[in-house]
Amino acid sequence: MRFLVAAMLLLLPASLAAQDVAPDNEPPIEVVLPTSPPTQPGGEVADAEEVDAPVSEPIPAPAIWALADDDTTIYFFGTIHALPEDFAWRNAKLDEVIEASDILYLEIADDGFDVMRFIGMLGRLGVNLDHPTIRERIDPDLHDEFDAVLAKIPIPESGFDNLDSWLAAILIYEFTYEEYADSEGADEQLQAIFDADGKPVRSLESGIEHYGFFDTLSEAAQLAFLEAMLSDEEDEADNYNQMITDWAAGNVIALNEDDWFDGVDPAIVAEFDKAILDDRNARWVLEALRLLDEEQGTFLIAGGAAHFAGENSVIDMLEKQGFSVPRIQ
Repeated sequence: MRFLVAAMLLLLPASLAAQDVAPDNEPPIEVVLPTSPPTQPGGEVADAEEVDAPVSEPIPAPAIWALADDDTTIYFFGTIHALPEDFAWRNAKLDEVIEASDILYLEIADDGFDVMRFIGMLGRLGVNLDHPTIRERIDPDLHDEFDAVLAKIPIPESGFDNLDSWLAAILIYEFTYEEYADSEGADEQLQAIFDADGKPVRSLESGIEHYGFFDTLSEAAQLAFLEAMLSDEEDEADNYNQMITDWAAGNVIALNEDDWFDGVDPAIVAEFDKAILDDRNARWVLEALRLLDEEQGTFLIAGGAAHFAGENSVIDMLEKQGFSVPRIQ
């Protein structure tokens, strides 16, 4: 599970406590994109240059793509949800994009946090009184790792026993990898910039939609996720450092090649990828197409970098629908 913790930084917003919960409805999981390719946008982004090869510019130069028609421009930017303090990730091109954008989209915008509502949402999604205990669920070879986690977090073992395996995994990540989970990522920094400028910030997902995708996973997939969070990896810091270096350099190919679930049944990996990446990507694509069709102006859509890398990424799905989405950095 070599890259699992690093992968979480591409997939999950930085902290459970930072997430808004509204609205309270169940997420539709199957999303079907239009079957016939729509007309390609006629407008081109000013000064856009398509990048066909891995970026070789000095860092920082994280990848940015653009989609445009005559009256709407949408920039796509993959983020890292937790970054070291004072880590340099912005450059002049990205600052131009930020300045030009009228509205920011994040996975979940931070527009207030109601702790009781959030706890209630997690209770509805992630608690089941009929579960076997966590210790009974996980591989016995991981019992020592589970004990090590319990020794450094403020949750007793019994507190995990009624949790779905996906929620137990996320809580273990939050507490065990606290230096990552509580770090301020690109998302929070972007929101702060837009808030300071008085520009709107929208959410691509509600809290219940976001965590609902994890809740739809089979128990086998949830358990693989949980066991990955318990696996002892001595080189996680090196993995993390390499991942953010690749991201800041715009090396999308390297991000896409990270082996998140090494040794796990490929069917489980495919299920996880579909629920946590592909289905969500499809929803984001539909929102981008809605913006092109219904709204005018310049938008910046920023989500975890894993959503913009490789097959079935947001960029790939748009291109398969007949759109030109040039990489401009």
